[in-house]
Amino acid sequence: MHVHVLWDRVLWPIHPGRSHDPEQIIDQVRRYAQVADDRLVAPLGFGIDDIAFIALQCMAQQFHYLGSIWAATEFAPAGDGVVGPDELDASRRYIDHLLAAQQVDGVPEWLRDNADPERIGRLARAVDWCVRDAEDLVHGNWLLDGALVIRTDAGLLPAPAGLALDGLQVTADRLLALARELPRAADEEPLADLLKAEAEFRFLESTRGLATNVVGPIQTGRSGRLTCVLYPAARRLYAVQVVAGTDPQMTAREVDRAKRRLRWVQPGALVTVEAQPEAIAAITSVDSPLQPAADCDLWVAADVVVRRIVLVDGPWKPRPESRHGAVVLGLNDWCRMAAGIMDDYEEFWAFLDEVAALPGPRRVYGAQAVGLWDAFRRDGVLGHDGTDSEDDPIGPAARWAARGGTNGHEFVLRRLGLPGLREWPFASSLINGCVTVGATTPYRHVTVSVEPSLAIQINGDSVDERTWMMILENAIRGGLTLLAEAVDGVRADAWRAWKAAIPQPMRVTFLSLPRLAGDGIKLAASSDDEMVIGFVIPMLQQADPASVHRQIGEALWCRLIGAFATATAASSANQVINVLGEVETKPAARSAGDAFLAGWASLHTTSMFVRTDGPAQSPPKGIAARVSEAGKARALRDVISRAAGSAAAAAAAVDLTNAAEVREQVMIPAATDLIQERIADYDSASILPIAATAIERVWANRTRADHDRILRQAVGWDELPDLDTATSNNTVTVRVADLLAEAILGAAPGGQRRMDHRDWGILLNLGGVLLELASAQAHLDAGVRNNTADDDPSGRSVPFQAAQFATDVRRHHDRRIAADLLSPADQLATAERDDADTWPYTSWTAVMTEWRDTTPTGSPRWQTATAALAADQALHAELGTSCDEIIAVLAVVGDWPTTNEVATVSVTALTEWVCEWSGLDPAAVRRAIRLLTLTPDAVRHDGLSIGRIEDRGARLSVKPLLPDLATTDTVIVMPRRVSAAARLIVAYINAARPPWPGMTDKVKKAFAEWARQQQRLFEFAGEEAAAGPGRHVIRSLKPEKAARRGIQITGEIDLLVIDTARERVWVIEAKAGNVAIDANRILYDIIDFHGVPASTHPRWTNYRQPRGKNYIAKLLTKTTEINDQIEKLLASEGIPFDDQGPWQVIALMLTPTPVPAAYVPAPQVPFATLDALPSVLDLAQPPAPGPIDPSSHDK
Repeated sequence: MHVHVLWDRVLWPIHPGRSHDPEQIIDQVRRYAQVADDRLVAPLGFGIDDIAFIALQCMAQQFHYLGSIWAATEFAPAGDGVVGPDELDASRRYIDHLLAAQQVDGVPEWLRDNADPERIGRLARAVDWCVRDAEDLVHGNWLLDGALVIRTDAGLLPAPAGLALDGLQVTADRLLALARELPRAADEEPLADLLKAEAEFRFLESTRGLATNVVGPIQTGRSGRLTCVLYPAARRLYAVQVVAGTDPQMTAREVDRAKRRLRWVQPGALVTVEAQPEAIAAITSVDSPLQPAADCDLWVAADVVVRRIVLVDGPWKPRPESRHGAVVLGLNDWCRMAAGIMDDYEEFWAFLDEVAALPGPRRVYGAQAVGLWDAFRRDGVLGHDGTDSEDDPIGPAARWAARGGTNGHEFVLRRLGLPGLREWPFASSLINGCVTVGATTPYRHVTVSVEPSLAIQINGDSVDERTWMMILENAIRGGLTLLAEAVDGVRADAWRAWKAAIPQPMRVTFLSLPRLAGDGIKLAASSDDEMVIGFVIPMLQQADPASVHRQIGEALWCRLIGAFATATAASSANQVINVLGEVETKPAARSAGDAFLAGWASLHTTSMFVRTDGPAQSPPKGIAARVSEAGKARALRDVISRAAGSAAAAAAAVDLTNAAEVREQVMIPAATDLIQERIADYDSASILPIAATAIERVWANRTRADHDRILRQAVGWDELPDLDTATSNNTVTVRVADLLAEAILGAAPGGQRRMDHRDWGILLNLGGVLLELASAQAHLDAGVRNNTADDDPSGRSVPFQAAQFATDVRRHHDRRIAADLLSPADQLATAERDDADTWPYTSWTAVMTEWRDTTPTGSPRWQTATAALAADQALHAELGTSCDEIIAVLAVVGDWPTTNEVATVSVTALTEWVCEWSGLDPAAVRRAIRLLTLTPDAVRHDGLSIGRIEDRGARLSVKPLLPDLATTDTVIVMPRRVSAAARLIVAYINAARPPWPGMTDKVKKAFAEWARQQQRLFEFAGEEAAAGPGRHVIRSLKPEKAARRGIQITGEIDLLVIDTARERVWVIEAKAGNVAIDANRILYDIIDFHGVPASTHPRWTNYRQPRGKNYIAKLLTKTTEINDQIEKLLASEGIPFDDQGPWQVIALMLTPTPVPAAYVPAPQVPFATLDALPSVLDLAQPPAPGPIDPSSHDK
């Protein structure tokens, strides 16, 4: 494992030594050299730059001769301290080589490598400064006492690589202090001021990767000049002062002075900033903590939370403990933390809040701030134990290992003339072989991979253009990666062709063009190490993913063919290459091109993210908040703090040793009260629009993640790591976001504070804790245990494999949705608001009527459509609106154009648009809008019922419009949230279930009849799916029909499938149920299939009077009856029977989607979904009881 750094245009290997962050030393010494060398070189004859060269040369020499041993022993576990013979022999040869080298003018030969003549003249004097006699070092008090060169009787030796960085830091600190003491001209600035200016520049560069606004320099009261203030949210202000010193004592004094000066920044303070009036107007926007005063003065708003940060550069010995107050960090630590957060900004600001306030312990011990940061990212809080805490850092070994894993990416960047990993405002860790670097202002995003050696760059101010650039970036990198990973076959041939023609790293950029002839993607330009891909967005919007994939392959093919022309043509500033001519005239080019195209064509489509956003839905303008384990850890701390007071008061009534009782009577009320109390503090006029924007962002994030996952599965890519966890987290986040909106409506906030997106994120994680507590309680109350491994000797709860059930349901729906996502992309271009004719309206009633009128009277489809229309009429009779109006409103609102993520729309305007488009009755449309709007009265009437999802009418899932509390007759439109709700509402309707509870008996009866007809239709669908060569399918075999075949059965068999090829008889029970989500529904589902648990626990006494046998008991009875009469059954179908043959009779449950009953410890029979039935019937071996995954069986 190796790490290289750039110094003087050369990439040098470095050894970590004892440093927690070796590259940090190089960065700091670089700044020292920039400010001090001009003053050092004249009097001393050398500078800090030359000392750094010596240290790097020490490490490079040892790396060259002992590199293989480095790799084997770096951070190796401590052993017995014995040096092996191979290491000893290699070290002796290395020292002999060094001593044999000649020394010219005081500079040994090993030090002259990579040194230009001008430097060599300075190196002799630099060596004199940092050389120590070996004899003196024997008696030294601290390792080599900062020596970089060791003088022996035989010659000069470099310091061991493991001590080179220590020696460099010590020597650079000494020279920096010396430079301050040297005489300076009257017009020269103090050295500390120069170092501070360099540090401020480095700090400001780091903010280009943060989602924050920067205003500075500023002054307030008697603070003097302060570096800046940062505000990532409307109520958060971080005042920053960068300080620098030239020795530890000076630096410490500057830190103390900065703390005192920063105290002047506080709520209500008057701040002066040097800025133009237009800049002041931008600073004091609605989302700013700074409000306008006079001239260039600003007020810090009274409700703002202020944090104070001191960033330190120069020699410094930080205190080993952190107390509340100003946050003091080394500049390099700040830059490292800021660069590594990527899109997890909340954790960064939360860490600063944590260190400033220390809400848990009084103080936190940590030798390095970066260690506290690592511990905070791991745990979400600092200080788990007591009032003082010592958090264990992640350690330098893990960080060095992670950095070593990206060394190849550093080489790719440097060889393409791009900044190195540490020079970008943000740089990700290694993910799927790639590192992402970039900046937010101006936007720049570069994805770097080693094999293939690519740096794919995305620039531009247009979010739409950047979205398509990301699509193309994923497709190019993904496709070439698949080729590079191939071992043999056409893909391996394609990769060899590419590498032979283009062996060097390649930089890829994109250019949005107004038009192109032919396809929407072309190679626009290229050079030896760069290619520019041109694309036309309107043309890509009309292309399917397979076409996009082909066009990308052809653009890469053009670059490959161009490499042959470049290799043979005379050099010129500009060349236009006829690639077809090159192919016709150069067999090598043709052969390589054919091989590449064949390999590319063999790939699954790699355009993974096509059509994840509609054109009417404006891209999110901020990062979506999320429920995270770290955020929940901080929220849980707040809940426990609140519960601690209530637990004492309730101690007489609550058994504090009973976890379930404490959860129900202490923790859940404490979390609920905390949420309601915080909501009540916010301004009622602004809280709901801000919440709506936040909800739209979390749904945009979930939609993107869902489509990414679905497309990966559909086109054959490997699933991303931790997929189930990420999917579950997204699901929890959107559910909690909905619950918070419902809580806001029910709580009637009346405070004065503004809510910003950080407030929302904190509330979101508090809601996540409440949901987790309430869900656990709901499952306990229902008697469903979400883990079959838990021991429950009482028999009170039913075990259930919840995680596997959720995964299988998700995969089932993903397969269905994938077909829509991979359909022709012309569906992407939806209706424009000024031209309703481009989006023709077809009513739900018309579809059902046509379905009824085009099928034979009395057929299952006819009866289902007739029952559906009757249910719709009953709905209209009760509500004054029907499926037509409900679906029309959802369709229009889900595609409503927004410029600011959400929109406030008058009910009158919305009604007019829906009626103009659909021709429906305005009064019925208005009632539909009212039905779909979640009102405070509805929430207060139904209550939140946190642990329950279904059978709740006052929830955003089925009432996705929010009222604008500041006005009347207006609603807040969240297009993505409405689209998701529309899918759910339509799914309810199509499943013959009213989406809203509390309907009259007449409506319930009509929907129940519709559901009964759908059950019959499902049996017909099963019959169609089971049909195939060699199969006899018998549907709805009732006892009287069976008797005519000479068979006696006790009940109806939904499907009998006789497979003559495999000599099997499948006895199938078809149940057209729905996906159960709530704990109670899961329990009912399990009991319907398996019966009441055979337990003596009083919970099950008279729990439910079973209506005859449960489904599985009935199925097993019928299966036994068929097995006993199989000869008669086969004879009735004219199939010969051999009593010596291997005929098997197999019971099978058939459902539309996975059902909870299949995920219990003893499911008794196999369960299959309708879409998988043909594959199940073709399995080589009969399936085991439980859910069936046909892909995991041999055919």
